[in-house]
Amino acid sequence: MILAELKNDLEKLALHGRLRECMPILGRQDGCLDILGKKLVDFSSWDYLSISTQREVTRALQITVEERGISPGSSRTVTGTAVQHLSAEKRLADFLGTESALMLSSRNQAMWSLVTAVATEGDIFYADEHLQSPASDAAYLVNASVETFKDVSALESLLRTARGHRRRFIVVDSLSPVNGATADLSRLYAAATRYECNLIIDESFALGILGPRGAGGGEVLAIKLNHPVQRNIFAFVADLSFGIGCYGAAVAGSKTLIDYVINRSRSLTVDAALPAAIAAATEAALNAVELKLADRERILTMAQRVKGVIPAPVLLTPLDAASPIVVMLSKKLNVAHEIAAALFRRGIFVEVLPRATLFDEGGIVRMIFTSAHTEKHIDDLVRALSEIQLRSE
Repeated sequence: MILAELKNDLEKLALHGRLRECMPILGRQDGCLDILGKKLVDFSSWDYLSISTQREVTRALQITVEERGISPGSSRTVTGTAVQHLSAEKRLADFLGTESALMLSSRNQAMWSLVTAVATEGDIFYADEHLQSPASDAAYLVNASVETFKDVSALESLLRTARGHRRRFIVVDSLSPVNGATADLSRLYAAATRYECNLIIDESFALGILGPRGAGGGEVLAIKLNHPVQRNIFAFVADLSFGIGCYGAAVAGSKTLIDYVINRSRSLTVDAALPAAIAAATEAALNAVELKLADRERILTMAQRVKGVIPAPVLLTPLDAASPIVVMLSKKLNVAHEIAAALFRRGIFVEVLPRATLFDEGGIVRMIFTSAHTEKHIDDLVRALSEIQLRSE
């Protein structure tokens, strides 16, 4: 019975253009990928700085695999912690400007471990409406309340009228993968301070690209306020497989917080540790990321150029956003697929995503810019976008 229901649901997803498939690629190199028998310029990779293929990163991985193998053999709280974990975590904390850090196997595990450790019934989470992390799901698991907000003004209105909650948390992406916008962290930090909230910043899509050292929105905020505010922020969460070009994730904050997560997390004691080789590669990647200032500036310049040729009703990413992500909005998902297909025929691969729910018929076309892209790649994209009839309807 249930399999028939599942099959029927899959057919509905296909009918609405929302069915997901795992398409194999034959390779990804020099800003291009081989997919469906074609070599295309790739605007779907999150490896902004092409860190994952840098020799010092792959070599650190290889050396540690040869020394320790692949499997960690246990959880972090038993015998799964290696010296590579401790070294990489110290480097992560220094990089993010926090006192301590903890590496975990995925971004989901990182956010779930953090939220389930520190929150409980009677607490409330205020989440940005475009938030892509599982913070809200984790909050529901511990019977905490969740409110979403559209912007900082809406958040402040919620905070002014809030009553009866034991602890309050604000969760935001410093760089949104949904629209390419950067969060107003200075106002969010001020609101969190004024209303005694615990601010959680997800740096997953910002690491590697935002800030002079690529340390994300927290670094940008510290420079703007001329003060190392990172240690005043409750927690940072970051996926390490995007701008850092490795794998796994991390929670960073005070030593007290990290010790508490280690002792109170519902998953850390039963999940296998991240392989030591990944930790070694992550440390090498962080060293490489800090030196890529020129690449960061070039990537942002490329993205800004492309934004300039997209009509205002279609462009979802703010023009003034310092972002490597450019998003086009369509009120109809099939129109978004048509745009992507037209670019595909011109040798360009972009990602199409449906809007949040099945009741919203819209879709977005997302382009991500990396250091592997050449001027010719950008010229070809600009030409293709100019030829295609871009429309939001």
